[in-house]
Amino acid sequence: MAIPSTGFVIHLRRLRQEKRASKSYPRTVGQYRCLWNGAAIAGLEGQIVERGGPGDNTDEIGDAKDRRIAQGTYPLAFQRGPKYTTKGYSSSSSHTALKRPGILLLNTGEREAILIHPGMDYVWSVGCLNPCSGLTNAGSVVNFADSRRRVIAIIEAMKAKIGSSFPNSAGAPIPGAVIVIEGEP
Repeated sequence: MAIPSTGFVIHLRRLRQEKRASKSYPRTVGQYRCLWNGAAIAGLEGQIVERGGPGDNTDEIGDAKDRRIAQGTYPLAFQRGPKYTTKGYSSSSSHTALKRPGILLLNTGEREAILIHPGMDYVWSVGCLNPCSGLTNAGSVVNFADSRRRVIAIIEAMKAKIGSSFPNSAGAPIPGAVIVIEGEP
């Protein structure tokens, strides 16, 4: 899959699926790194966890069967919803504090409200992507404070790189910003 050589890119390589004995569904673990104009941005890498696959962007299969989204390239956009927002999120690191930081993915077919947002424990939502670190097996736990810090770091890096063109309204595309998701383990 081609990685754009310009703009802000989150590159996610899905590596494995795993299932905790106490859960009825698998999760997918991948490695991410952020790039600006083709160069890796120091300190903006780690893991991302999401629901199991195979990926599907239809309501009939993907949404109804709680699957991850399909691999592909998705433009990123400003999120402003009741729980997650790209700007004006809570300063609290508690998982119960609203609003939490988040970034919206566009062009996800029939799937709606697919976000990059903090996760906790195993995986936190269907279709969405939770940045994290330290996942070595299905028993590994996503730490909410670490996940939240990673989402904020991505948002702040995009704001800094994109500058005055960074949007401020719900659903507005972030100029030149995409996530490239590859792999269907």
